[in-house]
Amino acid sequence: MASILTGVITEGMMEKSRMRQEERRFERETARAAFVRSARMILQEHSGPDSAFIDKSQFEKCKSKVLSVCETDCMHLREKDLDAIFDLVDYEDSSIVETEELLYGMVQVSAELRPMSILELKRSFARGLNAVSQQVSTLDTRLQMMDARLQQALAKPKHDANVGH
Repeated sequence: MASILTGVITEGMMEKSRMRQEERRFERETARAAFVRSARMILQEHSGPDSAFIDKSQFEKCKSKVLSVCETDCMHLREKDLDAIFDLVDYEDSSIVETEELLYGMVQVSAELRPMSILELKRSFARGLNAVSQQVSTLDTRLQMMDARLQQALAKPKHDANVGH
C-alpha cells in the first residue's frame, strides 16, 4: 500500500514539475516574441528608408533603447553583447547588417545554450569549410593549368629562335 502511495505522490510531483517547466518555457517564448517585436520597431525607426538593413552608426544611436527593451523583456544582454552580435552578423565587414539577422542573433545569444544550437553551428561551419575547400581546389587546378600554359608560351619563342638559325 505504501509503495502505491509513494508512486502516486512521485507521479504527481513529476507532473507538477513538467507543468512548471512548460509554463517557464511559455513565459520565455512570450518574452522573446515581445522583445523581437519591440526591438524590430526600434531598429526600423532608426534604419532609414530601407528598414531591412541597419548600419553601425544607426545601430549605435538606438542601442540604449534596445538594451532597455532587453531588460523589460528579460533578455539578458549587455551593451558589449549587442556590439559583438552586430559584428558577428556583419559577415562582409561592411558595417551594414540585415535587421532580421541582428534580431535572430540577439535571441540566440540570450537563449539557453542547447545541444541543437551547437550542432547547427557545427553543420554551418562544416558546410562553409567544405565550400571553401572546393573553391581552393578549383583555384589550384586553374593555377596549375595557367602555369603549364605559361611554361609552354615561354618555351615556344626559344624553340622558334632555334629553328631560325
